[in-house]
Amino acid sequence: MRRPGALLPVRESAAIGVAHLFTAATVAGLLSACSGKDGPPSAVLVRDSAGVSIIESNAPQWAAGAEWRIGDVSTQFDSVDVADVFGAVRLDNGTTVLAEEGGARLLYFSPDGALKRSVGRRGDGPGEFRLPQFLGHAGDTVWVYDYSLARLTRFNAEGDLIDIVNLTPPLPSALALGRLPDGSFLFMGQWRSNVARNAQGLMRDTVAVVRYRDGVRADTVATTPGREFLQRADETGRMVMMVAVFARRASATTWGESIVLGAQTEHSLRVVGPDGRDRQVIRWSGPDLTLTTADVTGWVDAQVATVPPDQREPLRFVFAASPVPERGPSYDRMLADASGYLWVSEYPRAGGEPVRWDVFAPDGTWLGPVRAPDQFRLLDIGRDWVLGVRVDSLDNERLELRTRRFPK
Repeated sequence: MRRPGALLPVRESAAIGVAHLFTAATVAGLLSACSGKDGPPSAVLVRDSAGVSIIESNAPQWAAGAEWRIGDVSTQFDSVDVADVFGAVRLDNGTTVLAEEGGARLLYFSPDGALKRSVGRRGDGPGEFRLPQFLGHAGDTVWVYDYSLARLTRFNAEGDLIDIVNLTPPLPSALALGRLPDGSFLFMGQWRSNVARNAQGLMRDTVAVVRYRDGVRADTVATTPGREFLQRADETGRMVMMVAVFARRASATTWGESIVLGAQTEHSLRVVGPDGRDRQVIRWSGPDLTLTTADVTGWVDAQVATVPPDQREPLRFVFAASPVPERGPSYDRMLADASGYLWVSEYPRAGGEPVRWDVFAPDGTWLGPVRAPDQFRLLDIGRDWVLGVRVDSLDNERLELRTRRFPK
């Protein structure tokens, strides 16, 4: 079972900024190749605003029947009991590496799916993890970020330890986002509180994207709205923070040399460069965000199921006293694939894994949605494959490599 709020791996890819004003007709001509069919795709408006490219897609660019699809399982991996998988990547040599928080270890699988090696255990020593949170790779070098120890550990393609890099100074509550092509690493963490000490109601803090070079804090690249929460006074008058129903949080990932940020309020993303300057705003016509009673009930049930039995009724009481928004979060996770496309998942309203992923071209144009298999947690995306974990009804997690289908 996945830890709430865990960020998952991203693959380095290329983001291309568009800095010119085109008419919808011009863009239709430029993007006809994306549709895979003859005839103009749906309208896209690209305009410039103070040097920032605004890309607005009113409908998918894929023509009917031209959508990408996730296919069948192509590799059978050796069955291994794992818990709280937070990442999996496929290296350039065909090795697959799976990372689990439950066992605080990495599992290396050969290209044919055979388990080759288990690396790591719970601890503070070299090659050990206390609370591993993020798995990434550059070529055949694997790196793991440990949230509790505030350090990066790198391994080679065989699972041998390369080095350990401690973050100096540590960033409070830091979550890893990814690695930029220049070798620097990005983290998202606490910035500053914009909430008055005695204010009550629904609040939202600000988080910062911070860059580290060789383990040393270099600069703050950007800030963005963080997680929503409820702040209320208890019976003693002390202010307490509580989980909000359908709380929005910051979505972020690396995309080539750019960083994609989202506040989950609208179908809109902000793309900034490594210098912190805004490059693009991507907008699209996604699904209706209006919440129903069934949505709220399903969400509450899913959250309550994640805590021990003796905590479930108190948590239900908290949710029952919480305000319910009219609209849910607009998306959840983001992944960049090996070809420079950005994948953005829907927000799973009743828990579980997202089924719909919206795909964006390297220029920011919305191509359309891809449907993932039920209870399939997408973790890494190659040029002709997708890698993820299938979660069954008993919360057992099984690694799956599937084909990625392109219409002819």
